Amino acid sequence: MKTILIACLAFICGASTEFSQNTPTWQDYLEIKKPIFKQKKQDRRLQIQYMPNFKNLSGKHIVAIKFSTDFKDEAGNVIHETGGTLKQKIKSMRSSKNKEFYVFLDNQFLTDDTHDILLPLLKSKRSSQVVTVSRIEFEDGEVLEF
Repeated sequence: MKTILIACLAFICGASTEFSQNTPTWQDYLEIKKPIFKQKKQDRRLQIQYMPNFKNLSGKHIVAIKFSTDFKDEAGNVIHETGGTLKQKIKSMRSSKNKEFYVFLDNQFLTDDTHDILLPLLKSKRSSQVVTVSRIEFEDGEVLEF
C-alpha cells in the first residue's frame, strides 16, 4: 500500500520513480576539429577535397569512424549530404591525420555535379558543415553505434 501511495505521489508531483540513465553520445568520444574543405587542381582537373578532422576524447585507440555531413548555406539550408568512413588509428587525446579525404571532381560537361554544388559553399565564409557520427570502432574490438 505504501509503495502504491509513493508511486501515485511521485506521478502527481511530476517525479519519476525510475532513475534516468545518461546515455553517452558520440560527442563524449570525439570532438570535431577544422575539416579539410578545399579546391585543388590535380592532373589539370579541378576537384574539391573534403574530410572532417576528429579528436579522440576517449581513453582508447579508435580505428574507424562512420559519419555523415550536411553542407549548409548561409541560411542554414542543407545543400548537399554525404556520408563516409574514416579508417585510421587515432590515439587517445590525438587528432586524425589529414592524409585521406573524399574527392568531388569537376565534370566540365555537367553544371549540377557535386563539385559545382559545393563550390559556392567553399567560397562562402558563412557556410557550414554539420558532422554526425553514427559508429565508432575501437582497437580492442568494441563498437559503439549512435
